[in-house]
Amino acid sequence: MTQKELQEYRKIMRNAESIEYQIQKLQSQINKVTAIVNDMPRGGKSTDKSELICKLIDLQEQYKTEYSTAAEKLKTIETAIAKLSDPQEQAVLRYKYILGLNENKICQRMHYERSRIYQIHKSALKKIANF
Repeated sequence: MTQKELQEYRKIMRNAESIEYQIQKLQSQINKVTAIVNDMPRGGKSTDKSELICKLIDLQEQYKTEYSTAAEKLKTIETAIAKLSDPQEQAVLRYKYILGLNENKICQRMHYERSRIYQIHKSALKKIANF
């Protein structure tokens, strides 16, 4: 498993989070759309609730697909990380590639200097490349 493969999980999750945000925004729009019964012609653009619902359904399907892909990727990454015998290496890879923490936060959690985290990370990447 390469570093690029490890990074894919966070990318997929960011995409899923973006879609989730779009879904929430669209649901809010749907809730705001009200039918005004009026004989007078209305100017401007009106939003058709059925169009919004169709978009919502499409986004929900995209979200399911992204989330399913993320779950599969997570399982693959966790399997590879579990093969590492060093718990420190496992922790660094989980913090970085699964939780998305930066080096400073990893240092705080593990109580190591940045240079030590870098060494652990480098060692873990070399080992995990063989899996």
